Amino acid sequence: MTDHKLRHAHLPLRSENCTIAIDASAGCKKFPCTLRVTLAGSTEEGFDLLSIWRAANRSAPLASLGDAASLVVERSGAGLAWSGNISSATGVILVRFTSDAATTAAGWAVTWSVLRGPPPPAR
Repeated sequence: MTDHKLRHAHLPLRSENCTIAIDASAGCKKFPCTLRVTLAGSTEEGFDLLSIWRAANRSAPLASLGDAASLVVERSGAGLAWSGNISSATGVILVRFTSDAATTAAGWAVTWSVLRGPPPPAR
């Protein structure tokens, strides 16, 4: 299992609205595949949101955001920390970050890896 990391340092006085596709399908042995995802960091509570979505379409994952994609988790503020397994039919997840320009915080990081076997039992 190889961990991958995506980081974002929050820049002052800058509104952002970005979506990043993470295609882990090459590491999947079979579908649906399971990704282990961890969120960390800090954003402005209630105004800067970090969300993870399952992409419904591997060939055009960003087009699937909204109707065809499904929201897995959304976090904001100092309570950004989250860790969990995401089952994905396509092997692609979307990381979406939206912010205003009012207040800045340290930023965020997403770490992910593909689980090779079946997911561990839920606790």
